[in-house]
Amino acid sequence: MGRTLLLFAWLLLGMVAVPQTFSEPLEQSILVLCNRARLQAGVPPLEWDGHLALAARGHSRDMAEFDFFDHESPVPQKHDTEARVRQAGGRADLVAENLFWSSGHGCSTVASMAVDNWLHSEGHRENLLGREYAHLGVGVFQRGQTFWITQVFGP
Repeated sequence: MGRTLLLFAWLLLGMVAVPQTFSEPLEQSILVLCNRARLQAGVPPLEWDGHLALAARGHSRDMAEFDFFDHESPVPQKHDTEARVRQAGGRADLVAENLFWSSGHGCSTVASMAVDNWLHSEGHRENLLGREYAHLGVGVFQRGQTFWITQVFGP
């Protein structure tokens, strides 16, 4: 009886404690896929920017923790992309943001799904292929098989 109760408690805790993390490999995969699309379109590749990535990671985490999916955040001092980039120590003039959310797909497909989705949406495609952008930060926050992805583009 004691062993069964212990096993049940362990299983219950396992279901409740869904791991939450940032996924740097997925962030880098998204950068690679974006640069592949830019090169195919004759646009120079983007360089990784740590400040933009910090802003993107924070926004992805906030969307997960505060249950929203939007460019405008309910979190004080993080209401828009520019505020988030400034807070992360980055240059906030001429920034743009793409968002993606996915649930039920594995890590192996999420990066390509996100980039494919952005390339098939006019406004997101303009951001991704915009010649005015030279830098990119990506933030992927993962909870189980649910992903919140933010891209922040900068000059």
